Amino acid sequence: MKILLSNPSIQYSKQTFKALNEAGHEVVFATAYWYRSKRLIEKTISLTPLKSYLIRYSDDSIKDKQVITRFWATFFHFLIKLLPFEVEQKSYWEDRLQDRWVSRYIKKWKPQLVIGYEKSSIQSFKASDSIGAIKWLDLSQVHPDFIESLRISYDFFIQITGSPILFKKIAHLKKQEYELADSIFCLSNFAAKTLIDASIPKEKIIVNPLGFNEFIFKESERLPNQEQQPLHFIYTGIITKRKGVDLLLKVFSELPKNEVKLTLIGPPGDASAILNTYLEQKNISYKPYINQQDLAKELRAGDVFVFPSFLDSWAAVVLEAMASGLPVIVTKNTGAAQLVTVKNGIVISVGDKQALFNAMTNFLQFPQLKKAMGRSAAETAKQFTWKRYNNQIAEELHKILPRINHV
Repeated sequence: MKILLSNPSIQYSKQTFKALNEAGHEVVFATAYWYRSKRLIEKTISLTPLKSYLIRYSDDSIKDKQVITRFWATFFHFLIKLLPFEVEQKSYWEDRLQDRWVSRYIKKWKPQLVIGYEKSSIQSFKASDSIGAIKWLDLSQVHPDFIESLRISYDFFIQITGSPILFKKIAHLKKQEYELADSIFCLSNFAAKTLIDASIPKEKIIVNPLGFNEFIFKESERLPNQEQQPLHFIYTGIITKRKGVDLLLKVFSELPKNEVKLTLIGPPGDASAILNTYLEQKNISYKPYINQQDLAKELRAGDVFVFPSFLDSWAAVVLEAMASGLPVIVTKNTGAAQLVTVKNGIVISVGDKQALFNAMTNFLQFPQLKKAMGRSAAETAKQFTWKRYNNQIAEELHKILPRINHV
């Protein structure tokens, strides 16, 4: 089967590509930027600090000939970073350019299956219809109606999801993609429910949660100091209000300072200024950048993972923490909450300060819980490796083969 995978900004698409490739199909990956050391632009960038930024958009296990890119997309990506526009506006422009470019390539290459990323697929799907190709939408977020409800409830959601005019434009675009797609791939039951609540046909929706690297995140390598005090809470993710960092800091500061400590790991975001006001406390530490191997060590050195997010359609960090043997505290608006039971963690309501305080205090009052719940968390996580993710993609491909062969 000829498959075109389109994603302007990578994310987990490299793993999707590998799954398609391993299933024996002819796959082309269309992305905005990919590091090739022989291209003029990469040779130029290699002389600047931007090299380390761009080089992460490559993978030695994926052959360059299977990837198509555009010179102007790379150039535009760096250019707009210098322009005084909101992040959502810049993302919207990149998505539109990606969509137009891919739609032209589809008419030329004529794939049998097109997998498009949300916000960058409407023209691509229309081009797919013109050649009779099947269309899958890769949806990493939730339905825009759900996001709109959060914009109404929390002012900071307006700041991170764009102006009213831009948000309305993007929401309309997404809804058109839902209509055109033959199948919509979601990351969690939570994300799927937001679609169903908005009257998207259930039979159109496929839930395929992301996996984790089982060779890096392991409970078996937990450090031997887990019984010592103070109780060590861990948070990983962007330091942003959307992920509840400011709420976490407020609640943590109310716990007995000599009995707890908190480590936050992740790149700076809109809650960084708030975090800086708490870093004078000796029991709070922050590490902005860390590789996967070091992150795994940090998680194994912790006791409880806490992630009070206002919105995450999956949150792979929760799965990585569970795989590392940590019980978790998450919100109902976190997709990975579908993995959490009374045996391995606690699920709380969004923005509920008292519920978060009670959940964290629970592990403080009953420290013996962390070990048994941590083991249970690790057992649950083992069911959600990348191999499982790949297998489900292969199964979904197998289902459409008769239709492809018929055409």
